[in-house]
Amino acid sequence: MYVTRSLLKKYLNAEHVVSIAPHGPSREMPPPPLTQLSGVSDFLDSLERGGKGAVLLKVEDLKGPLRKVVPPLLQLLKSFSDKVCLILASPSIRRSREFFSLKAEVLAGFHVKQHDPSERHLHVGRTRYGTEVFLTEEVVSSDTVLEVSSVQPHPAAGFTGGSELILPGTSSLETTVQHHVKWLLQGLYSAGTCEEENLFREDMHCAADSVDLLSLDVVLDYNCLPLHYFSGDHRSCYENASAMASSICTVEVDDPVDVVVADAYPLDTDLYSSASVFSYVKEVCVEGSAIVVLAEAPRGWGVRSFPRYLSLDVDELASLLKEAVLSPHEAIYALKALQLLSLAEERRIFLVAPNLSDADFSENIHVRSQLSSALREIAPAESALLVRRAGFFIVKPK
Repeated sequence: MYVTRSLLKKYLNAEHVVSIAPHGPSREMPPPPLTQLSGVSDFLDSLERGGKGAVLLKVEDLKGPLRKVVPPLLQLLKSFSDKVCLILASPSIRRSREFFSLKAEVLAGFHVKQHDPSERHLHVGRTRYGTEVFLTEEVVSSDTVLEVSSVQPHPAAGFTGGSELILPGTSSLETTVQHHVKWLLQGLYSAGTCEEENLFREDMHCAADSVDLLSLDVVLDYNCLPLHYFSGDHRSCYENASAMASSICTVEVDDPVDVVVADAYPLDTDLYSSASVFSYVKEVCVEGSAIVVLAEAPRGWGVRSFPRYLSLDVDELASLLKEAVLSPHEAIYALKALQLLSLAEERRIFLVAPNLSDADFSENIHVRSQLSSALREIAPAESALLVRRAGFFIVKPK
């Protein structure tokens, strides 16, 4: 869905329209010799000493950003295939076609498991923040665990990667919900806090400390190409990887604006995923302003119950989460709706998806099939910001 500054000026009657486009380096870096990366070499050393190991991966990385990184890693591990379990880490219980094609094509010869957060997990302790940690048995029984992940903006944790593949990646659904609900309801669930103390992420680190976790984190450019590799202890690895990712993904603008129009790519597969973009751009909108997120959304809402939760008010939905009325699986979806509902108390928000019909969920939450109709409802506006590929950016005022 391509949008121009002139189009925004026309429909918003805005004098000042600023456009943010991808910037910085964009060049695919081939993986360095993997045995020279400390996290990988330490993992191999553990296997050579007779230890058992688990490798944590994400389906979306295997089919995309890390498609050239994982095959040479698996080649290194081939002689230890009887000691290594490959786990496709995910908070979702949906078994996709991708799982079976990956198992046949990329992961052949290894014991492969797609994590199911609803199955039985083992209790390994409690974080200092009170989160009860239950992890999948294959992780707990391993002497060493290696997580391999891309590093991209995340609306709560700052960036993906690192301890994310433990919590929520290989945790029970109950652990994930307990952790997410706790920080959201305390108002600490927000994007771009990697430079500050991010308790949402720190709690994830504490959960990961319960196992011997090593990292191979790959920082991506705005074209989803590997730009740099960090490997080693999961905490220091994440600190270094997120600092580099922040320098690439954080964009500062001079002044707050009345309207932000953000293209949700690459999070535009459905409206549930696209909703994260609101967190990435909200800081540059003054109270009472409008945020418009554009999504192709070929998968529609993404989650069938998402519209139902959007139709509730903040207090009602927060009460359902506090009282644990919802199933753990549904609570994850309700949390995203609560983010939008909370944001809508201060700003008008529009989700524009050409594949969906118009809908209103509250006075300030709207779904529109056409961008022009959303802009007409907002106009007039004095200033606007157009963010292309907003799924890559965290936008802040200077």
